[in-house]
Amino acid sequence: MIKPKAQTTKYCYKHVIRAYLIERWGSEPAIGIGPADVKDWLKAISIDKEPDGLAWSTLSKMRNIMSLIYADAQRKRLIPDDVKYNRFVLQSWAGPDANVSPITWP
Repeated sequence: MIKPKAQTTKYCYKHVIRAYLIERWGSEPAIGIGPADVKDWLKAISIDKEPDGLAWSTLSKMRNIMSLIYADAQRKRLIPDDVKYNRFVLQSWAGPDANVSPITWP
């Protein structure tokens, strides 16, 4: 059973989805978004690349929210039930060849 999220968590998720994820990925099919695409995007909007870029803690939240979205889409059978989506978050940092056990992710 999935525990309901706190109001502040829901607000944060909605903000990230509306302000960043839909703006960048809204027109892309989910199965067309690869880990390297996400990695490149996060780096491009980071404080390391832009003086007013986002902090890595914020980028980490965004990456985790994307992973939750993919996991939920799999549960609802909206995207293929394929291990590569379970590894989505870690692969965006470790690379597509990372040896990541699917057990690592819920």
